[in-house]
Amino acid sequence: MKKIAVLIIALLSVSLLNAQSFFSLGPKVGFTTTTLTTDKYQIKEAFAANIHGGIFLRLGNKVFIQPEANFTTKGGIFSQNDFFHTREIELSTVEIPFLIGSKVLDLKAANLRIMIGPSMSFILDKDIVMRDSFERLDPEKIKDAMWGIQSGIGLDVLMVTLDVRYEIGLSNISAIEGIELRNSLFNVSLGWKIF
Repeated sequence: MKKIAVLIIALLSVSLLNAQSFFSLGPKVGFTTTTLTTDKYQIKEAFAANIHGGIFLRLGNKVFIQPEANFTTKGGIFSQNDFFHTREIELSTVEIPFLIGSKVLDLKAANLRIMIGPSMSFILDKDIVMRDSFERLDPEKIKDAMWGIQSGIGLDVLMVTLDVRYEIGLSNISAIEGIELRNSLFNVSLGWKIF
């Protein structure tokens, strides 16, 4: 029993030291809802839900920078009253946000953070389907990269980190003349600081 108590105290001590460190690195996974918005009022938009995963690096203490590399699926669902089929666009991306943040509440074992910064996404695969049909639309009608701005809040408790963010799309990803498409998303992620 004493050995277990000593082990628990040792793990908590290491976790407390790491929680206050200048350098943090670790994996993260989470849930994403994403949508593509268009400038065409007659087209109805809907959210698509996905999961994401990646790795984060955090440098700093009171003020920090946090670059990440995440694999996530973006896109959305469209329908139009005079169209028979609903179009669903799935974009498999490598997303690289570069965030600047600050701790607004800093306790020894926990802290509350705010963050904001640009996000670049490289599209690896484009799947554009019409529901109830085997037809595929031309992937070349979607550009290969997109920019956005992410902002959100985060909570760290010892080695566990929780982020909640919203991204607004800045770039038009449509290659179709006269149609604009911009991606926006909301995500919740859970990470583990291994350093």
